[in-house]
Amino acid sequence: MSLSAIFHSKIITQVAKQRKSIPQLIKKRSILQKEIESRCPICNSDDPEHFQIHHIDEDPSHNAIGNLILVCPTCHSKITKGDLERSYIELLKSQSSCHRMKFVSVNLSKVCSWKKDSSLDSSFWFDGIDAEKTFNPVLIFTIKNNSNYSELFEGLNLKVDHLPSGLSGIPRTYELKSIGKYTIEIPREGDITSLLFENQIVIPANDYCKVEVEIIDKFQGYVSPIKTRKVLRLVFRFADFEFHIPVIYLNCNSENTAYKIVFLS
Repeated sequence: MSLSAIFHSKIITQVAKQRKSIPQLIKKRSILQKEIESRCPICNSDDPEHFQIHHIDEDPSHNAIGNLILVCPTCHSKITKGDLERSYIELLKSQSSCHRMKFVSVNLSKVCSWKKDSSLDSSFWFDGIDAEKTFNPVLIFTIKNNSNYSELFEGLNLKVDHLPSGLSGIPRTYELKSIGKYTIEIPREGDITSLLFENQIVIPANDYCKVEVEIIDKFQGYVSPIKTRKVLRLVFRFADFEFHIPVIYLNCNSENTAYKIVFLS
């Protein structure tokens, strides 16, 4: 064995010794698996036997349930490599441990000219102008009322991070019907746009709700296609609590997407 291999082996051994086993591992794993309903909260993989426990704050000695989340090996690798933001994982943990409301999915309406990212369920890309479709993203959110009482859905808030876009181009599920489509305008960075429904939406106990949200970008009174990178932070407002939706990415799949520099001849 070469000296570099021996040195590398010693480093791995030292790191392994520093990582302590999780107390009450079987019990905690069972709680975490119940939280995510045996599906990876990132990619919806349904093979929980192979899921791995991730420490949200990256501290292997912090083994409180609130700091642990169960994810599939592929997504765990993306997290550790920094491809997925810690803030995104914290939101996933928040929504999966919310006992009153559960985020089920977000998909695209067929009426808009956008496509879903193949690597991240909450990332969407502008797919070009189509005369028969709207160029605004129309997102269909499905949530479930986990409580034993009806909940009143009153509206939503939207905050956005406008990411730099200058150097990078766009790379290459009984039937549950939407209760309606609501339009919300993208705010300036740091601001929040609020939408209050004209009538409250009653979500029966232990039942599902699907709602479409059209995101529009308006400048000087005109609505234009969203071609730049944006990170949407949506909050669904109920009568006595707020429910944070996992981060939505438009024209990107990370807040730290690498730039692609193109030299023009």
